Amino acid sequence: MGSEMCIRDRGDVEDVDAAAMELMVSLSKRPMDVENGPLAVMHLIRIDDDHHIFFFLPHHLVFDGWSFDIFLRELGQYYESGVAGRELTLEELPIQYSDYSTWQRERSASGAGEATDNYWSDELQSPPPPIVWPGLTTSTARPLERAMTIVDKSTCDSLELACEHYKAKLPDFLLAALLVTLSKAVNRNDHLIGLATAGRFLPEVSGLIGLFYSYVPVRFRQSDANDIGHLMKYVGERVKASSEFQDISQTRLRTLGGIAEDQPLFQVTYSYQEARSRDLSFADLPLEQISVDRPDTMNDIDFWLRNTRDGLVVSLDYRGSIAEHAIMERFLEDYLAVLHGFINNNLGGIAWQCGGQLAAEGETRPSDSSDKKSGLFGRLLQGKR
Repeated sequence: MGSEMCIRDRGDVEDVDAAAMELMVSLSKRPMDVENGPLAVMHLIRIDDDHHIFFFLPHHLVFDGWSFDIFLRELGQYYESGVAGRELTLEELPIQYSDYSTWQRERSASGAGEATDNYWSDELQSPPPPIVWPGLTTSTARPLERAMTIVDKSTCDSLELACEHYKAKLPDFLLAALLVTLSKAVNRNDHLIGLATAGRFLPEVSGLIGLFYSYVPVRFRQSDANDIGHLMKYVGERVKASSEFQDISQTRLRTLGGIAEDQPLFQVTYSYQEARSRDLSFADLPLEQISVDRPDTMNDIDFWLRNTRDGLVVSLDYRGSIAEHAIMERFLEDYLAVLHGFINNNLGGIAWQCGGQLAAEGETRPSDSSDKKSGLFGRLLQGKR
């Protein structure tokens, strides 16, 4: 993998933080030559004698989010060995990324297998239509925008307890809240969500840096879940079923679903990153991760969560042409309200089914429509409008 390394000095400007961020945003928008390289750029930005920023930008063709942890770990090992004055020899990998790429091409050419094809033919039959977001006042194309919030550590601890109560995995728990919020926002209950997966189902690739990360479609239709516990079970079962058939290319998925290349395979993607155990230090050198806004997204909405030691980062990256920013900010507010409803087992009239009611455990599910005036969320969101 070709790379470029530059050292840039920003210690002579008045606002060094702003200047450094401006430089990193500019670097992140620079196109890469995928045929001739480099496929990774690295810049060491000097803030002052004791503070530097190491800017690392790899192309997604050869690097994914899981690769970052491998890269950071090995970089730390080299740093610590250099400080100690000893030579480091990393353990030899059983295969290289080029070996995996060759296997992947052969696998794609031979097909994923009849069982996998049959599963996805059924799942992608009559896919849901494009989402129409309310409140859009202009059709002018606009770049990627971001709405973000942070769930504090105390609430995160309550989320963990709620997961234990409902016997749900945290990523599935958070996904269930997204489905409820999405159903309310667009007034429908058929969703095809792109679920981010590590794609490292072969043990030989666990230590490889490369692109294994992919999105697996998960189809959520109207559910018979009438309480939170049943909803959690339904979401977990749907995620598990799709994950068992994840070894298939998106090209094949489009063919099976009759989805054209110029149409999104899914309009909403969901990513959960567990970062609480990430060690941001090299020996005696403290580190701090800096996020740089991405210039674009291939989907209408990328909904991603990063679970850190300080709290849960919840973010919406979306095309500005599909919805007004206020709508997306409200979407996050409603998502947090649903999370708190899950935690407190007190959802009131929150619905998973359009036109139906989702009761908390032990509550009687309403059979009339007396609460319809408050919309799909029912009583939980009353008073916020």
